[in-house]
Amino acid sequence: DEVTLVANGGYIDFKENEIDIKNKFYILQINEIFSGRNLKSDTSFTNATAEDVSYIINKNFKIQSANLVKNKYKITLFNNYITPCKINGIFNCPTWSLSVKKTIYDQISDKYNHYNTFLKIADITMFYIPYFSHYGQKAPRKAGFLTPSFDILSFHTGEFNITTPYYLPLNDQADLFFRPTIFPNSLNKFNLTSEYNLLSGSGKTNIVMNNQFDDTKVAGKTNYNSI
Repeated sequence: DEVTLVANGGYIDFKENEIDIKNKFYILQINEIFSGRNLKSDTSFTNATAEDVSYIINKNFKIQSANLVKNKYKITLFNNYITPCKINGIFNCPTWSLSVKKTIYDQISDKYNHYNTFLKIADITMFYIPYFSHYGQKAPRKAGFLTPSFDILSFHTGEFNITTPYYLPLNDQADLFFRPTIFPNSLNKFNLTSEYNLLSGSGKTNIVMNNQFDDTKVAGKTNYNSI
């Protein structure tokens, strides 16, 4: 399946269905690159183990791992360093990274599950995430909530809002975004932005609708709608 194996030494035994490479190796497959040491695998790469592994996907997502275990379509990586670092030098790395105890990647669903993660910014550990998951670039689009955000409106009063976007794919060319914003300090205030996107051969269509409700002002209730 268009797999290229590059190594300085080792052996491949097709009769016994074994690959054993003690030295550095590279496995190239379309937009994915595996490199590491001590590769032991069958000739179809269905089951494999390796050490000091670098896993690069589409040049902009990199996992540096101490150990790799592959069992059919599931790849387990241990003691990982994850970053969208470019492959042409460490100076192009971003200021943030993830330190993950264990990552399980499902090649069929293109889904990553991360366990025991620390977010680091400029080598400073910020906070701990016991579990989170995400899909890769090959996975089909799925409906669901996206990463929420919040804004502090006033340090004096402690007022803030929370936006929890929801994504709904309609087909291969069209999708909907809903971005409701709630104000925990006031139940009489609410914002909703709805966005429709269509990409076709004739161009791109984008329709945005804004709905705002505010019953906290002295002047009275405000309803604002735009498209």
